[in-house]
Amino acid sequence: MSQLIQAAIFGQLIRFFSGGRPFRYPDEIAPSLSEQLYAESLAQGHQGNGDIEAEGTVAQPETHEKTPDDTAPYIVILDWYGPNDPESPAVKHLIMVQMCLLNFRVYITSSLYVPGEASLMEEFHVSELVATLGLSLFTM
Repeated sequence: MSQLIQAAIFGQLIRFFSGGRPFRYPDEIAPSLSEQLYAESLAQGHQGNGDIEAEGTVAQPETHEKTPDDTAPYIVILDWYGPNDPESPAVKHLIMVQMCLLNFRVYITSSLYVPGEASLMEEFHVSELVATLGLSLFTM
C-alpha cells in the first residue's frame, strides 16, 4: 500500500516537504542494494563504467589509452530489484488491468439495473425517482 501512496502526487509531496523520510525507495533504505546489483552485473560478465567505492558512490573510471583489443564499450546493466519489485512494469500493468476490470464491472452492473426499474416501480408502488435511487447510490 505504501508503494501506491509513494507513487501518487500526494506521496511525492509528503516526501518533498519531509525531506524524503517517509515512503523511502529500496535503495534509500539499504544503500548496499544497488552495490549488490552492480556486483551481480559485473559477475555476469558486463563491464562497468567505474568502481563502486565503500560510500556507495561510483568513482570515475581511470583514463587509459585504447589498444586495438580494447574495443568493448563500458556497459552497466540496470534491472529491477526482483520479480516482485513494485516499480516493475509488470506489477504496474497488473494493477492497471485490475482497475480497468473494476471500472468495467461498475458500468456493466449499472446497465443491468436500468431494465428492471419499471417492474420495481410496479411491484413496490414507488415513483420513478425512488426507483432510480438504487442506481444513483450504486454508481456513487
